[in-house]
Amino acid sequence: MAKKREKTPKQAPVAENYDGPWDSNPEAGTRKTVEIAGVEWAFRYCPPGTFGMGARRGKKWDWLAANYRDVTLTRGFWIAETPTTQAQYEALIGENPSFFSPLRLERITDEERAKREERLARLAKSSPEHAAKVRAKEDAEDARIAALDPLETRDFPVDSVSWNDAANCAQKATEAAALPNGFVLRLPTEAEWEYACRAGTETHFFWGSTPKPSAMNCDSAARKASDSEPLRRTSRVRSYPPNPWGVYDAHGNVEEWVFDRWRAWLGSTRDGAETDPVGPPQGRESVKCRIFRGGGWNSETYQCDAAFRYFAHYRDDVPPIRSQSRGFRLALGFPIAEPEAPPRVKKSELATTRRQKLADDWTLSPEAGTRKTFEFNGVEFAFRRCPPGTFTMGESPDEICGSITKKEREEALRNLRRCQVTLTRGFWTLETPVTQAQYEAVIGENPSFFVDSDSVPDFYADDYAKVHMKASGSLWPPDFQESGGGAGLVRGVDTSEFPVENIWFDDCLEFLAELNALVAPPDGWVFRLLTEAEWEYACRAGTETAFPWGSSLNGDKANCRGTLQYGTREKGPWLRRTTPVRSYPPNPWGLYDMNGNVFEFCSDWYGAPPEGVATDPTGPAEKADDHWRLQGRIIRGGSWESVAGSCLSSVRDCASPYHNFHQGYVGFRIALGRPY
Repeated sequence: MAKKREKTPKQAPVAENYDGPWDSNPEAGTRKTVEIAGVEWAFRYCPPGTFGMGARRGKKWDWLAANYRDVTLTRGFWIAETPTTQAQYEALIGENPSFFSPLRLERITDEERAKREERLARLAKSSPEHAAKVRAKEDAEDARIAALDPLETRDFPVDSVSWNDAANCAQKATEAAALPNGFVLRLPTEAEWEYACRAGTETHFFWGSTPKPSAMNCDSAARKASDSEPLRRTSRVRSYPPNPWGVYDAHGNVEEWVFDRWRAWLGSTRDGAETDPVGPPQGRESVKCRIFRGGGWNSETYQCDAAFRYFAHYRDDVPPIRSQSRGFRLALGFPIAEPEAPPRVKKSELATTRRQKLADDWTLSPEAGTRKTFEFNGVEFAFRRCPPGTFTMGESPDEICGSITKKEREEALRNLRRCQVTLTRGFWTLETPVTQAQYEAVIGENPSFFVDSDSVPDFYADDYAKVHMKASGSLWPPDFQESGGGAGLVRGVDTSEFPVENIWFDDCLEFLAELNALVAPPDGWVFRLLTEAEWEYACRAGTETAFPWGSSLNGDKANCRGTLQYGTREKGPWLRRTTPVRSYPPNPWGLYDMNGNVFEFCSDWYGAPPEGVATDPTGPAEKADDHWRLQGRIIRGGSWESVAGSCLSSVRDCASPYHNFHQGYVGFRIALGRPY
């Protein structure tokens, strides 16, 4: 049977300018222009309507897409015909931040050049060959950009702008333009953006469901021999065909910021319907994350799909994210307001007095592993004593993987950092990771991914099982995105004794603040996170082997990916989810799940591990700004998702403190002792 050919969409309306008022209701795709700050802007009309938003199941990236659902937009709006150009942005803001502009090279200061040389010098110390390659690549890129025509790049989309930059430009444009009363220039909502991108079509791209690298500026590895080489930069707007409503570059060129905060949609097999959605309020799922759509010059074709979505965070205390592939386009219409979530009342604000006070005998110094408990809201909190002491922190030569080459092993031995650490103050540490029951007793809610709850959509448990329950399944599981969406894997299971997960670092701090407000520790003591040194000291519990029980693991003594074992040839189980705490034997001090189940946040910023001799180390004084890893907090212990070799007592990793850990593999454990 011949393959059914997809219908070719109707051509865009003739680009004749409409001279009617902005607040009228012309036909879809009508073009109207306005001069703002001396530069022309062209807009296309998008009438009220209903469309199918999101991706149907079956795409390899559909865990990123919104659930397929009917969305109704009750008010028409005008969408910019192209992404905001460098000329338009510069006319409003007075500067051009774009990476792909030859004028950028003229603005590089001596200080910036010195920083570049310093960065390359640091890199050359560890890898001269790699540093030389980086230098050559950057020099070639600068030469390629210097060869561009400055007049031509004025019609390139502006890039290297943050979400706040885009929102500020929209505000400036509103102030500079002559608009009807009540109208503003703003970022489109995610629904408006996809509605304008689809322009009445229902396929992955406006021309059909087959990606065409020749029809959009992208960097697909799946190009045909007849396709031209990718530009590997932005291109002039209108260089590729418009969609049926006359909108250009909705697929490729630059990723485009939209108004909405991020909300993960993975999970529901139930299609829904929405009217005029504006995204979620700031909260657990959204944190401070905004969405961008459409794919860019360096995106794969599937990332340019009309339904593909992703996000980037922004916070006041970190540099804003300005990507060379990210820009924006404006919408003109009625203003939209930020959605607000009702404030959550903290339990400590409801309590008139502290509910209980711990006895002063917690300050005594019994032997290692002594157990003490207290109860709060009917939930037991059990701690084990970790006395002052000295231990060797870090990876031993015996732990370096034997499967690497001799040269790699020699390099690893040269870079080995070990430290004799002395902890002068004893402390108590929670016997297990914080459980879902303990978290809920203090905070009043359970954010966990692995929880049987009907309050959140179920996720694709069947698809997960088909892909990841096979013995020959893929190496890494999907990046789970739905808070609580693992219900399909724990349906009917009491998860109160499972570790809490799906948290971000500030959740740990909030839990500790609430616990300190509701349960009074002895004078001068606090509930807090463990430092990285305290964590490894407690995990080792006087042992010096790779794990507290010995030098091998295949999922038999800890919840990990036992199919990728360590120190043994025998493969073990991989449960693919968390388990109740205390499901595996404790270490010599009675602490459970220090290895596996969930990673555990420590208080330290990520940085070079201590070396030589140290007393009470607490990690770097503050986060570093020159690398994303150095802006993270330490996590230790490995998880259900980790290979066995990542669960060693010495292995360290980091996690961004600014993202929510939807994947269900990061939790935390608390300590009771004197503050640092």
